[in-house]
Amino acid sequence: TGSAVQTVHALVVDLHKVPYYRGAVTGKTKYHVSVGHETVLGRLTFFSGEREFSFANRYSFEETFPEDVGDGGFALLELENSVQCVARSMVIISRLDIDINSPTCRLAFWGRIQHAYTSPIYATDDGMSELKIYKTKEREGVVERMNDSHTVIVKELFKKETDIDLFCNL
Repeated sequence: TGSAVQTVHALVVDLHKVPYYRGAVTGKTKYHVSVGHETVLGRLTFFSGEREFSFANRYSFEETFPEDVGDGGFALLELENSVQCVARSMVIISRLDIDINSPTCRLAFWGRIQHAYTSPIYATDDGMSELKIYKTKEREGVVERMNDSHTVIVKELFKKETDIDLFCNL
């Protein structure tokens, strides 16, 4: 909506790490989020993918901040309290709970808002389903024998109670 001030409950932000920040960087940790003239607590979910954010793209879930993606790192910021901001505002993400007398940088990230969720029920709204974040999962097993050119018998891949039909023809 142009440069109108809006009330937001969650944000998608392109992230840039402050090089002097040395703290642990993990997702689902609470950080202080400063946007506009307000600072609130928020929880981060990291994801990476294309350089430009778009709901048409698919993104990979990241447990920690993806250092190796350069400008392709993003975060979903779920705010504890709503804030007033303008589209494309700068966001500063910090750990203000670190001792002020310790010789460490408390600013962790900065970035610009790519998308703002204005609905207080954004998690159940259709807007969250537009964000395509996937988690790569893998399982390992041992090939016991080959039945034919299309079928192998693998052990230690699933538990005995697992319904194998869920994994057939994927």
